[in-house]
Amino acid sequence: MCEVADDGRGFDPATIRARADAALHAGIDSMVERVRAAGGETAIDSTPGAGTRVRLWIPVDGGPAAA
Repeated sequence: MCEVADDGRGFDPATIRARADAALHAGIDSMVERVRAAGGETAIDSTPGAGTRVRLWIPVDGGPAAA
């Protein structure tokens, strides 16, 4: 698991993803797709004026690199 949080401006995730020009931006959607391709999950919590928290979960198979 990886978590990145700040106490900045924040935003409304639903509004950002629904923008007409959202396909022209590589930020959030690209991150979500890359994590999904690795078999993981993403959670984004943000509120305008209250900061943002992004959490990523990517499974580890328990092989040699996990030791």
